[in-house]
Amino acid sequence: MDTENRIDEMDDEAQLKTLLKSFNLEAITENLKSCGITYRSLKYINSDDIRDAISNVGLRAEFREKLFFWRKSEFNIDDKTISADSKVSGWLKEQTSTGSSIQSAVAHLNISNILQLYPKGQGLLHYYETKNVLTNVHREDLISVIVEHAIATEFQIRTSEFPQIVDQIVSIFPTESEVRDFYFIPRSGKKNPAGKLYAKYTNNRTKRIKLDRILEVPVKDQTKSQKWNLLDFDETLYLADKTELMREISDWNLVLEKWNKTHLTRRKDVKTLDGAEFLKAWPKYADSRAPELIQIDFKLLFPGREDALSGKWENFKEKISLYYESNIHGPSSKELLKTLTKAENIDSSDFILTILLPSVLPSNTWFSSKTSRSRTKYTLLDSQESLVLRVNSIVDYQQRIADIISKNYSNLETVQPFVFVEGQSATSLKSFFVYFDKTIYKFDSFIQSLDICFKIFNTLDLKYPPASELSWNFIQQYFYNIYTEYDKKSANLSSLLSFLKS
Repeated sequence: MDTENRIDEMDDEAQLKTLLKSFNLEAITENLKSCGITYRSLKYINSDDIRDAISNVGLRAEFREKLFFWRKSEFNIDDKTISADSKVSGWLKEQTSTGSSIQSAVAHLNISNILQLYPKGQGLLHYYETKNVLTNVHREDLISVIVEHAIATEFQIRTSEFPQIVDQIVSIFPTESEVRDFYFIPRSGKKNPAGKLYAKYTNNRTKRIKLDRILEVPVKDQTKSQKWNLLDFDETLYLADKTELMREISDWNLVLEKWNKTHLTRRKDVKTLDGAEFLKAWPKYADSRAPELIQIDFKLLFPGREDALSGKWENFKEKISLYYESNIHGPSSKELLKTLTKAENIDSSDFILTILLPSVLPSNTWFSSKTSRSRTKYTLLDSQESLVLRVNSIVDYQQRIADIISKNYSNLETVQPFVFVEGQSATSLKSFFVYFDKTIYKFDSFIQSLDICFKIFNTLDLKYPPASELSWNFIQQYFYNIYTEYDKKSANLSSLLSFLKS
């Protein structure tokens, strides 16, 4: 195969990948390649070909609809009425007239399709349809939609391709032919081009590249100049990624990729939105696989400490038992400690050792009772259940958690995570969960559930339940080596930490 043919094949593969990325269907790349489907052949394949290439019904249906819409907008091919022969004929006619065998890469940046993807773009189309004109405000919005999509999909626009994009804008909004220079002004010689579309794209792409490089550096290794003030963070760089995460995405690996890229956007939202608004903006927390997303954020915030709990747990178990024997005095806690020898599995013993923490880290906090005007001190049971709740059956969890929220938080609409376990007794646990805003995450072990609950608190800046605040502070400081100005001070906590570190 000669060099020119190899280059053509490379271009074809790159075009195919770019198109599938714009579809959010990168997961089917290998399916198509294994069946010999190339970018060029996408014009000719039919529903039977798609069925042969993609076995997953959901992905197949999504690809078919997006492909047919793309063919209609790009080549005016109506897949419901036009035969394959007429498509080939049209293709040959087009090639004869243009003399080009491969379209410009910018054809993938189909402005008409992009506008349909975003509410702001749809609003622009509707406004122009009724008014037949765009204002400067609308032009700025149009530029934002195009640039945000290009940045989010990592689509690189070459300087020579900007006139073609402006051509697309004029074809959609004909009256814009009079203001082409608003979008792009070519220059000759060494002068840089101008125009607001060109300027916004180049500036945002430069920012995105710099920010991506910073995110690759662990927080502890960043220089002062690399530290980002979240309130000054330009979230428009990742707005399209955030928008995509609000939609259904069949490829979970793509979700993980976009979640990683939108970390700083999410941190800004944590600082500026209330709990309900935040979860509405980031609906992927309702997915059963959300613990993977929580792990990503925790690793970015606290690099090197993502496995701290499991790494120190065995050493903790050995020492804490000795501490409990000398420092637990209450009769109910002493009886619970004795049940360690009767635990039917490791998870049950891990649970017992955990809920004994409030016995040596008692709460001195008071709360207002719903039944009277008097203030009541949290009991040991309150502390234990707000740390980890045990239910005999999973059907019991909702009311029990509602009771804990009402005791620990004045705002009953608060968004808080809770660990709860299922078992007829502390020694015979069988299931482990984290409850978070009406979503239940299920885990294979008790330690995993405790780990994710802690990470939800600390990636979303949520308050620990007052009844078990000291116990959570202990977990935070001993296992994860995280200290903050908000940590509660306690002689009991200092004593326990000193003993375990000796």
